Amino acid sequence: MEKILTISIAAYNVENFITKTLDSFICDEKMMKLFEVIIVNDGSKDNTNLISKRYADKYPDTFILLDKENGGYGSTINSSLAIARGKYYKLVDGDDWVDNAQFAEFVIRLENESADIVLTKYYRFNEPDGNIEIISNDMEYNEIFINDIEKFTFSENLAMHQITYKTELLRKIGMHITEKCFYTDFEYNIKPLPYIRSVNAYNLCVYVYRIGREGQSVQRSSWFKNIEQGITVSTNLAAYYESVKKDISSEKMRKYIRKAVSDSTKNKYVILTSMPKDMKPLDKIKLYDKKLKSISEEIYQYTLDAATPKWRFLIKLMRNSGFVLFRPINMLVRNFNP
Repeated sequence: MEKILTISIAAYNVENFITKTLDSFICDEKMMKLFEVIIVNDGSKDNTNLISKRYADKYPDTFILLDKENGGYGSTINSSLAIARGKYYKLVDGDDWVDNAQFAEFVIRLENESADIVLTKYYRFNEPDGNIEIISNDMEYNEIFINDIEKFTFSENLAMHQITYKTELLRKIGMHITEKCFYTDFEYNIKPLPYIRSVNAYNLCVYVYRIGREGQSVQRSSWFKNIEQGITVSTNLAAYYESVKKDISSEKMRKYIRKAVSDSTKNKYVILTSMPKDMKPLDKIKLYDKKLKSISEEIYQYTLDAATPKWRFLIKLMRNSGFVLFRPINMLVRNFNP
C-alpha cells in the first residue's frame, strides 16, 4: 500500500528524546494509515533500538524499524529512501518532533498535492530556557501552487525542517547522500533542487527543531572537532554545483544554489579562522583554500559575496597574503569571539 508521506528518522543514541519524537506521530487509526515513519537506528549503543521497537510492534502499519550498523546521517537517508512507500518524503531528527495537529493537516493536504517540493514553517525550541519561536525565513506561505520555479523566490537558504520532497523525484535523480559524515543535511537540502520544477508552500508549522542540546553537531565545539567532515560536505557541494550548473534550466534556481553552496564554503573559513591554534588551523585553511579553488573557481569567488563585510575583508586579506596574515587574524578573532 502506497502511503501519502514517508517520515525518515535518523536515530543515534537518542534514548532520552525518541519517545517524544515518536509520540508526536500518534493520532487516530485512520490517519496513521496514511503515513509511515521509518526509524533508522544507526548503530545506537543505548536503548534507542529497544524503545523504537515497541512502537514498531504496537503500530506495525505506521512505524518501521531499520536496525543497522553506524553509517552516519547520510546512511539513514539512503537506507530509508530505498524502502519508502510514501508519495512524499520528509526527514525528522531523532531528538526533534512534529506538531501533532498541524502534521495531520499537512498529511491530508499532501494527498492531492503534485508539487516537486512542499515547504512549511517550523518551530525552533531552545532547550535551556524552553523558549519556542516560529521560523519562516520571511517566505510567502500563500499555499498557491507554482509550476514555474522561476516565479518563486527563496528568500533565504532553506533548512531541512522546511522541506518535503516528492519521493519519485529523489529516486529519479538517484539521490545519494555522503555516508560516515556529519552535516550532510546540506547535501539533502541542495542536491534535488536542479530538478525541481514546481513548488507549494503551506501556511503550517509542522516541525519542532530542538536547539541547545549538549553534544549537537551544530555546536561550535562540534564544528571544531568535525571540521574535516564539514570541509568534505562543502567541497562535495562545490563539485556538485560544477557538475550540474549547465543543466539547471532556471537561472533563479542556479543563483540560489550557488549562493547556498557559497554560504557553506564561507562558513568553513569562519570556523577555521576561529579555531584554537593547537588544532593547526593554518595548515587546514591553506589546504581547504587550495582544494576549493581547484574544484570550482566560481564558488571560490562567490564565497566572498556570501560573507559579511567583515569576513569578506578578512578572507580576502588572508588569501592575498598567501595566509601569512592568518595567525594574527586568528588571534584577533579568537580574542573578540571567544
